[in-house]
Amino acid sequence: MDSTAPLGFIPATEDMILGGVGKMIPKSPTLDRLATFLGSYSGTDKLFMVIETTLKILVPLLNWRARLRHSAGLRKTPGSPVAERFSKMAGLISDSRMLWRFFGLVPIIKWLSAMERTPASNRRLLTIERLQALAMLVYYPLEHLYYFGSHKIYKFPVKKLSTLAVWSCRAWAVYVVLHFLHLREDFKLLDERETELARNAVAEKKIEAGDLVPADHAATRAEYKALQKKRRALKLDLFVNLVNFPQSLHWSLEKGYFQNKHLVDLFAWLAGIASFTSGWEAT
Repeated sequence: MDSTAPLGFIPATEDMILGGVGKMIPKSPTLDRLATFLGSYSGTDKLFMVIETTLKILVPLLNWRARLRHSAGLRKTPGSPVAERFSKMAGLISDSRMLWRFFGLVPIIKWLSAMERTPASNRRLLTIERLQALAMLVYYPLEHLYYFGSHKIYKFPVKKLSTLAVWSCRAWAVYVVLHFLHLREDFKLLDERETELARNAVAEKKIEAGDLVPADHAATRAEYKALQKKRRALKLDLFVNLVNFPQSLHWSLEKGYFQNKHLVDLFAWLAGIASFTSGWEAT
C-alpha cells in the first residue's frame, strides 16, 4: 500500500477535518518561547511557584471576605470553601515542587566540577561560588530526608524532623547571604566593562575623525545593549535575593522570625513573580 495515500479520505475533506485544528493555531514566536520556557525544569518550577504563592495570598483574602459577608448576614458560615480548595492546591504544588528538587543535587555537583576547570573571573567570585555550592550540598540532602520523614517513608522523631527542616533552611540562608556578595562582584565587573566600552567608543570617534580606521559602531552598540540586558537581569536577581533573605531567615529559626505567616507568603510571591520574569526574559 502506498504510504502517501490518504486513509480513506478525500484529500480536501481530510485537510478540512484532520488539519482544521492545526490550521486554526497561528504560528507564534510567543508560543515557541513558552514551549521552550515550560519545557525546562527551571521554567516549570517558576510557573508553579507563581501559582502556589498566588493561591496562598488569596486564601486569607477569601477568608476575610467570607467573614465580612457572614457578619453582614449574607452567608451561613464564616469560612470560604474556595479558600479551602486553594489552600489544598497550594499545598499539593508545594509538595510536588519539593519532590521535583530530588535531582537538584546533580547540577550542583556539575557546578562544583566545572568551577575548578573553568574558574570564575576573579578569586573572590571563585571563593564565593565554592561556598555557595557547598551550602547547597548540605541543603539538598537535608531537604530530601525531611521529605521522606514528612511523608512517613522513613520514620523520624518529630523533633528530628523539625531539625532537618531548620538546618536545610539555614544552608539555604548561607547561600542567599553569599549571593549578595556574588551580585556585588557581578555589578563591579559589569561597571568596569561598561566603563571600558565607553572609553573605547570615545577612542573610536577620535580615530574616525582623523580618517584613520572606521569605528565599528554596530558591534559597540550590540555589546552595550547586551550589557544593559545583563544589568536588568542582575537587578531582578538582586530583587529575588532581597525577598528570599527574610524567607530564609524566617525558616532558619525554630519558631520563625515573623509572627505574620502571610508576610512570608508575600515575600515568596514577590520572589516568584521576579524569578518568572527573569526566566522569561532570558528565554
